[in-house]
Amino acid sequence: MNTTQTLLAVDDLEHRVKQAFLKVFGRWPDDRETSTARVFLEQREDRPEEAIKQLLWAMLTSAEFLTNH
Repeated sequence: MNTTQTLLAVDDLEHRVKQAFLKVFGRWPDDRETSTARVFLEQREDRPEEAIKQLLWAMLTSAEFLTNH
């Protein structure tokens, strides 16, 4: 099972966001990050797999990931 599939198996969006941050950054998201990511995923409920892929891609290309990993 890949990361996208693992995250899609999580029903609760807030928990899905927290797991994504833990997998990519090795930390929990703060409240603002959780809220922003939840809104992003909620706006794309019709295509959840594409939404989680886009979220992960944004995280992987972020300055935080590029400088810390």
